[in-house]
Amino acid sequence: MNLEATRRDLNDLKSSSIRNSEKDTSHCPSDVSNLTVLPNGKKYLFSNETRVTWYEAKVLCEMQKLHLASPKTQQDLTTVHRKARELTFVPWWLSASDARSNPGQFFWHDGTSLSTNSLLWSEGEPSDYGQGNEACVWIRSNASDKLEGSKCSSYYHYICELPAACMSHK
Repeated sequence: MNLEATRRDLNDLKSSSIRNSEKDTSHCPSDVSNLTVLPNGKKYLFSNETRVTWYEAKVLCEMQKLHLASPKTQQDLTTVHRKARELTFVPWWLSASDARSNPGQFFWHDGTSLSTNSLLWSEGEPSDYGQGNEACVWIRSNASDKLEGSKCSSYYHYICELPAACMSHK
């Protein structure tokens, strides 16, 4: 086989792989009827029946092929906060934490950094990290639409989000 034919075969294989991965919805939930569509166009599950740790919330979302919510802009944070406030005045887990990094280095579920000096944080936050503490991010629905930090072992409600890759399939 000559080099040019090998390159063509490789390109054909890549194209086929890309087409197949775009059609693969196995990583998406089969039923999204229990999700709430918010004005930002994203779909969420607000679990306001049970309080769990951040780690448990993460697993519960993943078991449903969702992830903990990641409102990375003030607009998304305000949108999620408003819905949470409509439901009940309790704390809600989000996806960001410093659990897999150095204390004070926060990341969303997808690895995107959340700076400690981000304007998304409440004044004085994040404050509950360092000295062996892992901090996980949450919102307080009975307060402003800003992020808070707390020990990941605290018990709060949680918000799951449909992965962006699944939005076009549902």
